[in-house]
Amino acid sequence: MSHAHPNIDYKQRIALFHNGSIANYDELLKEARDLKFDLGPDQHLHTDSQLITAFISNEMDKGISLKQSIINIVE
Repeated sequence: MSHAHPNIDYKQRIALFHNGSIANYDELLKEARDLKFDLGPDQHLHTDSQLITAFISNEMDKGISLKQSIINIVE
């Protein structure tokens, strides 16, 4: 049984079910902050799943499709 629950970006565009952990979360969070990503109203992420949605959302803010946004963040 999976204990994943949906994480939705604060703009309500992306829902992510993720059951795992991102080993380099701290490094990626620093990168997101250095690049001035819009991380939401409080500019704080509590989980690695929220970080994934922030990366995708940042790409989508550029007018890029969801599919291409996902491709861009994993390349």
